[in-house]
Amino acid sequence: MTDEQWHFSFREPGMTLYHRAGMAGLALSLDMLQTQGELPPEVEVDIGEQDLTIRGLSYDKYGLLRLIGLTYPISPEGLIAFPTVRGWSNVAKARLQSLLLKTWLQHPKSRTAAKSQETRTETYDDRTVEWSYLPLKSLKAIESSAENWDKARKRGQPVEIASTILPGAMVRHNALKETALTDSTSRYPLLLFAMLGCLHFDGTALARTGEFDGKTESFVVIPRPAGLSAYVDKLRSYYRYYAQSGISKTWRATGTSDAALSAAVILNVDQHRLYKRLEADLTVIRFGKVVWSQQKTRTGVYHTSKVERSAVKRYKLLDECLEIDGTEGVFPFRDKFATNLIYGRPWYVGFAEYGGTKGWYRITRWKEGLKAMTRNQEMWDEEEQRQFVLLVQNAIRNRFGKVKSDAVARSGDIASMLSREYERMRIAWSKARTRQEFLFGLMDFLAETRPKPDGLSQQPLKILLKLRNKVDWREIRDLCLLALATYSRPEEEKETNPINKNE
Repeated sequence: MTDEQWHFSFREPGMTLYHRAGMAGLALSLDMLQTQGELPPEVEVDIGEQDLTIRGLSYDKYGLLRLIGLTYPISPEGLIAFPTVRGWSNVAKARLQSLLLKTWLQHPKSRTAAKSQETRTETYDDRTVEWSYLPLKSLKAIESSAENWDKARKRGQPVEIASTILPGAMVRHNALKETALTDSTSRYPLLLFAMLGCLHFDGTALARTGEFDGKTESFVVIPRPAGLSAYVDKLRSYYRYYAQSGISKTWRATGTSDAALSAAVILNVDQHRLYKRLEADLTVIRFGKVVWSQQKTRTGVYHTSKVERSAVKRYKLLDECLEIDGTEGVFPFRDKFATNLIYGRPWYVGFAEYGGTKGWYRITRWKEGLKAMTRNQEMWDEEEQRQFVLLVQNAIRNRFGKVKSDAVARSGDIASMLSREYERMRIAWSKARTRQEFLFGLMDFLAETRPKPDGLSQQPLKILLKLRNKVDWREIRDLCLLALATYSRPEEEKETNPINKNE
């Protein structure tokens, strides 16, 4: 560093994920200002493969405050006007601002804001949209950090990292100043720009009981590419993605794996062909609705290794079929599907976990999307698994046909008898706890129903034997419940279908 130059190296010892995110976010902001002709003429920016150099700004608190002013402008209405979000709709800016207030700006001392939300209406594509936001006035924690950094720099001492700079982190013991986290004066300024180098998602998660999980409110995703220029390119894809999507995207994830794969898709959206393996690893930080006195439970951190191309392709199909619909419309098993894809497991593994819970009836709301996934051959590693789902559905159709015949013969209530049979199958399969118990029950079910090979490419017995020899019995149980969740009766009997009776 010199009096009129700032220099940062991506590979400098001691650089953390936050430092590199800040370096990339700062580099992209200055590059966008330069492209738009809004960078002061005396300021020069050089973004290399691993290095960022800024000339024309004094290396002191005044120079740092100018950088902060250039990268963090706020509109007179109290809406973020960062260079990175130029071209975004006001609705999109308000969504990002809401996420920043849940994460980087969650501490009341980190910002100056209005006391209450404001509501606005705007028209997009002949559609009137109402949106709310909490107007911001300043990012006071970031601005005041320039003074602290300058004092430490002059004294040749490290800088103490305040909790208002690292969200959700316990940076020191309240009573022992000696436990504080510190940083060198050469790296510390990068932490002030870290929020610009991350992807942000709203969080809505469901526990197995079907209740919403209070520990999941939002996600911050930090890419881990090999160099600065690669990181800047990835960020550019992210900011361009939401500039082009307008107000159509929900910005919502149901868990850390879901957020990771959503980010992976966005970061590779400009590529005509996805790499065989994604070039950037990802770290996901989860934030929840927990009071400050219980800070240790507020966050969770999740690291992904490089994800297979097939996993990302399947996730894109999953995202289309199980699209998140507002706040309430969340498929309970979506994050589990994403976790299975990341680890290279069949996407449906563990589906039986929801078979015996209240969450099952949330799952059936997404029957058509699940059905589209099961019908798509790209979602399967082996054709036997897909064929087995069709085989079980043929058997279910025969069972329901017999139940209906019995109901007609006895003048019984068809809908209620079909519903009881549906529940009996669901409970029998989901509650099976041993291989012997489940397989004996399955063999009896298939022997009684004698499913025909309609729509199958192989004979039923051949499909069953192949699957039984290849996979664990619990995976077969998952497939049985997947078949039940995606089952539809013939068109003429839909009015008595217990799956559809609440639709």
